[in-house]
Amino acid sequence: MSKYALEWQTILDITVNIIPLVILVFFFVLFAVYDPYLGNPFMLGISLFLLVVPFVLLAFVTYAAGRTLERDEKSAPSQP
Repeated sequence: MSKYALEWQTILDITVNIIPLVILVFFFVLFAVYDPYLGNPFMLGISLFLLVVPFVLLAFVTYAAGRTLERDEKSAPSQP
């Protein structure tokens, strides 16, 4: 039993979803530091909302996929 929630092989399998998460964080920080809408709080709020919602959903889907892969690897019969 691993002391971590996911095994190393599973983390490698879900890396394809981690890269877009990093890109979303980059743009969130960019929009938070540099205001591209010149003080329009509505536009800034919408742009940050459109970055946060996909981030949360993708993080949840990535975690669920990792847990499912981990469960399936443990329940699959071992190959000779």
